[in-house]
Amino acid sequence: MNITYKRNGTKTYLVVCKEGGDESDFREKMLMRNRIQYMAKMQSQIIDGVTCYYYDIQGRVSLSAVFAGRTMSSAQIQHFLRALSVFFSETERYMLLPEEVLFDPDAIWLSPDTLDPEFIYIPGMHPDSSCSIEKLAVFLTEHTDETDREAAEYAYSYMETVENGYYLPNVKQTAAPDADEVPMPAEDIPAEREEYPDMSADAEEDMSALFEKQPSGAIRAYLCLGGAAVAAVIYVLLVLYPSLFPFYLDDNEYMITGVSIAVLFALVLVSVMHMHSRKRTADELPEEEPCTFPDPLPSPAPVKSPGYVQPPADTFSFPDDDRTVLLRGAKPHRQGPLCPSLQKDGGGSIQLQHFPFIVGKMSERVDGVINDEGISRIHAMIKEQDGKYYISDLNSLNGTGVNGRMLDANETAQLSDGDRVSLAGSSFTFRCA
Repeated sequence: MNITYKRNGTKTYLVVCKEGGDESDFREKMLMRNRIQYMAKMQSQIIDGVTCYYYDIQGRVSLSAVFAGRTMSSAQIQHFLRALSVFFSETERYMLLPEEVLFDPDAIWLSPDTLDPEFIYIPGMHPDSSCSIEKLAVFLTEHTDETDREAAEYAYSYMETVENGYYLPNVKQTAAPDADEVPMPAEDIPAEREEYPDMSADAEEDMSALFEKQPSGAIRAYLCLGGAAVAAVIYVLLVLYPSLFPFYLDDNEYMITGVSIAVLFALVLVSVMHMHSRKRTADELPEEEPCTFPDPLPSPAPVKSPGYVQPPADTFSFPDDDRTVLLRGAKPHRQGPLCPSLQKDGGGSIQLQHFPFIVGKMSERVDGVINDEGISRIHAMIKEQDGKYYISDLNSLNGTGVNGRMLDANETAQLSDGDRVSLAGSSFTFRCA
């Protein structure tokens, strides 16, 4: 796939061309007639049977350039994965295919201020494996701040998601304490929990009146005693006033019924007396004193060696051997007066102490700050490979020049000792040593 960059006045476009093309393609219409969130705005043009797609990337810097030699915090990874999740939802909404998206970190464009991404969608073209979602997942794991436990969990979790054949990340919504982090939307903030009166004590007192003061066994005994008493009264009325009842009993039946009622009444009465005796015995028992335990001996204070700081329990730790941990991707260079530098005309210099080295005026995103008016927030990047030095324009507004020749947007040129470098209106001389 051939990707080029073109400047048109103050605009910079990423251009992708393909043979053929059809203006009636519904995916092209979706992209050109709608403003799809987190998708780069596209226009197309057909010349001699070749369809060219123009994507506006002015003021944006590629994901790989923003984090060249730098690591991503948990807040930055969360913000990126939330945007990626919304982007996949938008592609589904507009019936677009995620397989036609460039997921190469060199082709994902971020706003330097907010780090909001914009993705490149090429209708009708399926990028090769170098632009696949797997490459993006690998980039996130390689540029994660591994001392940040939460960041590592997010990156490696998404890597596992992609390896299982899925695209959509699962990211919790969290508030962002730092300036680089994105605050949680207002609708996602849980409302304060209303306070309700605690009625458990009243309920416990009401229930105790039924279940503690009157045990269930005693209640059943009293009911049986009442039933036996009612049966005895009916029997007495039957004997004394037989005309009150529609049936008559002979002498044997009177005797059997009377004996049965007497036995039942006696059994129930014995049961009630037994229940009362048990309750009285329990009330007379002395209350048990609560168990007490001696206070534990105070733990001895941990002994710390001079200069040692106890790391938090929820962070990754490294052996305390005074080693310097180098950020992944950053390549150190020799220090002191022999390190490469950019000597500014009129005085001053920028020492290139590691590579890649990014210059611009946004101190949070660059290694060397240049406060000239025409300098972009993230302007250019200098890197070293096999003992040679190269400078790349990072889609700057006013451009980067080497020995009088202006580089195209995102173009790379080799640097030699004594070369003249122009960054917008500022002029420098590159020195290897």
